[in-house]
Amino acid sequence: MAELDNIKDLPAKERVAKLKELEQKKKDELKSVEQMIRESQSEAEHDQEVAEIDIDIPQATPIDITSLFDTETTGIEKEADDDKGPLITAYTIHKDYEALGDLRNTSAYQHSLSSTQIEQLQEIDKRLSVVDYNLLTKDLANKLVASRSLLYDIKRYTMRHV
Repeated sequence: MAELDNIKDLPAKERVAKLKELEQKKKDELKSVEQMIRESQSEAEHDQEVAEIDIDIPQATPIDITSLFDTETTGIEKEADDDKGPLITAYTIHKDYEALGDLRNTSAYQHSLSSTQIEQLQEIDKRLSVVDYNLLTKDLANKLVASRSLLYDIKRYTMRHV
C-alpha cells in the first residue's frame, strides 16, 4: 500500500506507467497463484487416489537365525527322510566301492574272510541291491556296476554259501 501512496504523488504519465507495471506484476502473481492452485489440486487428487488404493504392505518378521542351525529334522526334512526308502548317497556308493576293494585284496591273499568281513560284505550287498540305476548319474551308475562286480567276484572266490 505504501507503493500506491508513492504512485499518487507522481506526474500522470509516470503514474500510468507505474500502475500498468504494477498491474502486470499483479497479473503475473495471479497466474502463478492459479498455477500453484492447479498443481496443488492435482497433487491432492493423486494423494486421494493413492489413499483409496488398499495395498497391504507385508510386515517384516524377525527371524531367529539360531533355528537355522538346529540339528533336529522338521517338516519337509522328515517327509523326505520317510520317503527316502532305498535312496543311497553318492558317498555311500564310493565308500562301499573302497571297502569292496579292500575285501577283494584281503580275500585274494587269504582265500577266506573273517566273520566281521562277511557281515560287512552282506551289509554292502543289501545296500547295493536296492539302488536303482535310473536315479544315479552316469559316473555313479558306473561306480555301482563296478561295486556289484567286485561283490560278485568276492562271493564267487571266497564264500560260495553267501
